[in-house]
Amino acid sequence: MKRLNLLPIALLVCSSSFVTAQTATKATKAEAKPAKATTASATPKTTESNKPATATATAESKSMYFMDRYYAIKATYPDMKDAYGKFAASTQSMDKFVERYNQIKDSSPKMDDVFYHYAGSTNSLDEFTKRYYAIKDTYPDMKKVYGDYAASNATMEDFVKRYYQIKDSEPKMSDYYGQFAASNYSLDEFSKRYHGIKASASDLKDGYGDYAGSKCKLSK
Repeated sequence: MKRLNLLPIALLVCSSSFVTAQTATKATKAEAKPAKATTASATPKTTESNKPATATATAESKSMYFMDRYYAIKATYPDMKDAYGKFAASTQSMDKFVERYNQIKDSSPKMDDVFYHYAGSTNSLDEFTKRYYAIKDTYPDMKKVYGDYAASNATMEDFVKRYYQIKDSEPKMSDYYGQFAASNYSLDEFSKRYHGIKASASDLKDGYGDYAGSKCKLSK
């Protein structure tokens, strides 16, 4: 009688068991997948009624309405009072504004009188610093407007000409000489915008000049 070779049969049985185990494992994983999808869809959509305060502030900071931006940074950074008007008048997002503020604060701590001017401007740090020291060296008595000039794109000649124009015509607006000199508005247009915000938003006093010199609309 021939002797049976049982090895191929044993191998076939083991292979079948392995395939069966793999199939069972895949089936178990497939059943577990819906739970993950359910978890992802459980997050409610953000609506106006349940929108987090931070999301609201971010949305307002991107607005081009001066009042929205002013109140957004005031609510988010209450200790940065001198920044309210500069940020509101700028085109920077709040994150970018704060990033630029920290950039100049870390690299040029001695220029602390113009940190917010730089944060709200579009000039590079090198260009801003160059313009700052140019007017500082040329007009040492005009310290109050160094930041306005450095943050602008005006030539020094034009800036100084406009500075003396408002100084000679509107001595009571001495706090806003720099904003006017750096702007593209005529003196009549600047004054109209200044008196407009002053009459309608007295709580934005720290930002009167910044608004008057900006391209922003006051509110919706």
